[in-house]
Amino acid sequence: MKNYAFNTLKTIFIVVFALFNSCSKDSEHIVENTIKGTVKNQLNQKPVHPAYIIYDNELLATTNEDGNFEITSLKAGNYSLICSAINFGDKVVQVVVEDEKILNNDFYLTPDESMGKLIGEFQDKILLDESFINNPEKADWNAEQIHDGVSGATIQVKNKPVPNVMSHVFLEDSILAEADEYGQYWFELQSGTYPLMAVSEGYVDQLRIIRVETDSLFFVNFILERK
Repeated sequence: MKNYAFNTLKTIFIVVFALFNSCSKDSEHIVENTIKGTVKNQLNQKPVHPAYIIYDNELLATTNEDGNFEITSLKAGNYSLICSAINFGDKVVQVVVEDEKILNNDFYLTPDESMGKLIGEFQDKILLDESFINNPEKADWNAEQIHDGVSGATIQVKNKPVPNVMSHVFLEDSILAEADEYGQYWFELQSGTYPLMAVSEGYVDQLRIIRVETDSLFFVNFILERK
């Protein structure tokens, strides 16, 4: 009886150990679809931080202080990635992402101090939608017409859910612009592609990928949802 019990326990131990070992080996071989690399200054090879890796209208990654980045959010396929940073021109690279493989891809950015200008308004989405329903012709307004016209939805200091608090446009932790009391803003920025964040108390923050063209005036209205 003792030998039988001992052999049974021994068998259970061997089976459990084998299963654990098999799972461990499988987990070791699981590799996410990964793109990793470093963003560097083309002229002096120094790392660039912060730099942004963008696909379509999505921010995929931001470099760390060493200029390194890693992306694991893409499915297998072909992608056109944009790498951007303040004081540098954009770099566009075509990459092929494969299942369970790591792709190493460094970006080399060239310094560029050309400028463009952004101008726009903070808009309340509920009020703007109501304005479009009541005045159907406004639904065809472009960004410039919304800024220059009377939408009836501008988020002004006097009508905000949190009174007397300004609205801001951020890039990372830096405030690029503060809207005036009428909800309008404007600022200059080096040409390039950036993830800009609109923040206004009482509303949900909004991240938008914006392309700033050299020597151009670009209208960007942030249409925010209430919290």
